[in-house]
Amino acid sequence: MAETKHEAEKHRVFVYSVLNKAGWILETRKSDEEGDASQIKEYLGFIIDTSSMAVRLGVPKKHQVWETISYGCKALFGGLKRRAYFEE
Repeated sequence: MAETKHEAEKHRVFVYSVLNKAGWILETRKSDEEGDASQIKEYLGFIIDTSSMAVRLGVPKKHQVWETISYGCKALFGGLKRRAYFEE
């Protein structure tokens, strides 16, 4: 693992070079560009930190998860209240 951003950039360039020589086609729009090499990346709302080997939720993703849980709880407990009403 690279100790500095400069070293990480050198590793990125080396890996891209090896993959290109091996015949791989890199989608540059979706890949790190010059100066973007980092051990912390956000992907699909998850923050992936390879230096600490941790995955966290970004703020928008946290809100989305809480909204989903809240909606599910309302539906579940709302359904239980209606069911209890009909069983009485």
